[in-house]
Amino acid sequence: MNKRCVVCNETKRLDAFSKKKGGKFGVDTRCKPCRSILGKKEYKENNEKEIERSRSYRKNNKEILKIRATERRKKNKAQLLAYTVKRRLSKINRTPKWLSKEQIKEIASFYVMAKELEKVFPWKQCVDHIVPLQGKTVSGLHVPWNLQLLSASVNEAKGNRFYG
Repeated sequence: MNKRCVVCNETKRLDAFSKKKGGKFGVDTRCKPCRSILGKKEYKENNEKEIERSRSYRKNNKEILKIRATERRKKNKAQLLAYTVKRRLSKINRTPKWLSKEQIKEIASFYVMAKELEKVFPWKQCVDHIVPLQGKTVSGLHVPWNLQLLSASVNEAKGNRFYG
């Protein structure tokens, strides 16, 4: 069975349309390629508005989001533990054996400094690897010259990316 797309006016097979309960024959009025193009266009047009809506929601619903995050962590303890272990092991594996004792102390001082700054500033501080330990295209080392202090929000926004 075939159907005509309302955007490109081409007649196509039903599997070229997304499923839609209320639609004729149970499919959307637009074919998948047209829907994709229009979706990308709408995303570009509404991106700033959507970002602002998300920021506003996060700002106005901090407590609800905290509760959800806690529930998610409780529900997925095994996954969280696996991630934590993987992260810790990657740090160990990415710490070179040739580091001097002074350099190892310098690494530790970053973490101490982060905790001290948390006492002064109202936001959480993180020790970030400039070149990520588990990057997709490049992997850094757990060494003093690859560390920097960032606020948690900036570190989250950076993610596991390298801006070199």
